[in-house]
Amino acid sequence: MATVTSVTLGDGVYDAPVVTAFYRDYLQPTFGKIPEQLDSLEVWQDELVIKDKPSPWPRRFMTITTTRRTASAGDDAGNARVMVGGVAYEYYPVSNLCFINYLVVDEAHRGRGLGGQLIDTAEEVCNRVARQMQDRGGDPAGCRGVVLETNPIAAGEAPGKWQGSYWAVTSQLNTYP
Repeated sequence: MATVTSVTLGDGVYDAPVVTAFYRDYLQPTFGKIPEQLDSLEVWQDELVIKDKPSPWPRRFMTITTTRRTASAGDDAGNARVMVGGVAYEYYPVSNLCFINYLVVDEAHRGRGLGGQLIDTAEEVCNRVARQMQDRGGDPAGCRGVVLETNPIAAGEAPGKWQGSYWAVTSQLNTYP
């Protein structure tokens, strides 16, 4: 598998072209079919630039994963990086939880563990923030857990895909088509 690189944005670290591309190329096509499911680009832009947001408000982050583009014969662009997925998430200091809002991996790169790596990175970032925010609801041990809401039918997944040693279904709602 090609080497992947991830960059985490949020808490004052911001890259407008990367956020815009991730939103336009991944979030809108995947989650934009139901308007209530997708926060606007402007909301994410505004929230990602805020550093050390006061409790109890959530702190938003995005982790974007890229890989080297495969060069074809006569193509010298093999060093170009291409986006292959990302995760948008929030840390809630009051509940001390990481909430994954959106998780997307390019179809051509699925089944390689990238989704799990993105979730692990989100959890690591939220653990770090929880430890930093001990005086405002955080915990020296890190966040209490990760919440992931999924719509397996709309995503074309088997309903039990996320169950296993890592995840447990705690509730099920049938509100989206």
